[in-house]
Amino acid sequence: MSIYKIKITLILILLSIFVSTAVFAETNMYVFARSDGSGYHPGVGIRLDNTMRKDIIGLYTYADLTNQKKIGSESGYTYSLGAQGRVYAEDFYAGIGYGFAGYSSKFISGVIWKKSAWWPHVRIGYDSDHIDCHLTYYPREHQTVNEVEAIKVGLSIKVHKNTLLISELSQQSFKQDNLRKRDSSLLLGVGYRF
Repeated sequence: MSIYKIKITLILILLSIFVSTAVFAETNMYVFARSDGSGYHPGVGIRLDNTMRKDIIGLYTYADLTNQKKIGSESGYTYSLGAQGRVYAEDFYAGIGYGFAGYSSKFISGVIWKKSAWWPHVRIGYDSDHIDCHLTYYPREHQTVNEVEAIKVGLSIKVHKNTLLISELSQQSFKQDNLRKRDSSLLLGVGYRF
C-alpha cells in the first residue's frame, strides 16, 4: 500500500468521523510517541478514532500513521486502520473487529522492506465518559513470514474538558531467523475529543 493510498484512506476516515460525530459519536485525535521494540526505532505518530454507540450496540473505527523505521533503515513508517463491532453492558463492552496494518522502511542501500496484513482482533473493555481501558488480542497472522501475534493493554483518560492522555503497552510474538521471539513497546500520547 503506497503512502498516497494511506493518506487518502486517512482523509476519508477523518471526513466520515466528522460527519458521523454529529449523530451519536465520540471522536478523538491523538499525537503520540512510541518506544522501540520488535525491530523498530522509537517513533512519533497521529491516531484518529471514533466510537459510535446506540444503546447496547457500538462501532469503533481507527486509523494511525507513525513515523517509525526498522532498525538499520534510514526512513520508514507504520500504519493501521480498521473497525470493530461492540456489544455493551452498561459501560463494559466486548468487541470483535478486523484491521489492516503494515510498514515500509527504506535502507541506505536503496532496498525497501514492505509488509502488511489483514488482522482480526478481539477486545474487552470499559468505556465511560472519562476513561477507556481495554485488553485487545490479535491472533497469529499467517500472511507474512513473521507470523505476528500480539496482545495490547490500553488506557485513555479524560483529564480536562476535551483533553485526553493515552497509554498502551503491547507485547508482540513474531518469527525471526526460524525462532519465535517476543518484544514489547510502549505508546504515550495526548489527545483531543471533538
